[in-house]
Amino acid sequence: MTYCACCRDADPEGCWQPFGPAATPTDKTAFPRPGFHARGFPVLPLCGTCRDLLRDGARVHFRVRGVWWHCEGDVLTREEA
Repeated sequence: MTYCACCRDADPEGCWQPFGPAATPTDKTAFPRPGFHARGFPVLPLCGTCRDLLRDGARVHFRVRGVWWHCEGDVLTREEA
């Protein structure tokens, strides 16, 4: 079962590449259609609500390879334990 990488509750509607080739984590190209993502970068499943929150600049938490991150606006920050 796949779920949104941010809220970990809703079914994903698309994907997000926060560390991908886009200029910023919230750039339009950071939200590719499934199968059209850039190879070699993590792809996170994302629900529509979390996608809208990211585009509006809200603070959103997610985990990649066991490390927690948060994105606020166009700034990605690794959360310290």
